[in-house]
Amino acid sequence: MGKKPLNPKQTRFVAEYLIDSNATQAAIRAGYSEKTAKQIGSRLLTNVDVANAIAAGGSRIAGRLEITAEKVLKDIENVRKLATAGGIYASAIRASELQGKSIGMFEDKLNVRFRNDPSTIGDAELAAIVAGGSGEGIAQTPRDKAGLH
Repeated sequence: MGKKPLNPKQTRFVAEYLIDSNATQAAIRAGYSEKTAKQIGSRLLTNVDVANAIAAGGSRIAGRLEITAEKVLKDIENVRKLATAGGIYASAIRASELQGKSIGMFEDKLNVRFRNDPSTIGDAELAAIVAGGSGEGIAQTPRDKAGLH
């Protein structure tokens, strides 16, 4: 799957999505119906060819603007320093939070691995897992940004 040429509406959707990353509005601006724009935008984002075109377009934009992860982190550090020096602690904390997120801190996701057949989990054990506990046949570890633990 993949590598099919996009139709004109899909091509327009990609261009519009790259403007503001709003799938619903991009779908409307690309000529799709306002009534179904939310669903169409969501569906287009899951289309492999459209997703690849969006990724390629984003990479081209980042290249033209010379945006790199290193530059973004340096900019965030500069904002943090300026905010701290100016006594704007909420902004300084937010900058620190963004730095932490960039290295996988503050992730709320869990990586759940089943030691046994998941179909053997009872309702009570499943409820305990959902509530944040750990079941007998389950190992939960926090995931970092790359999905590793």
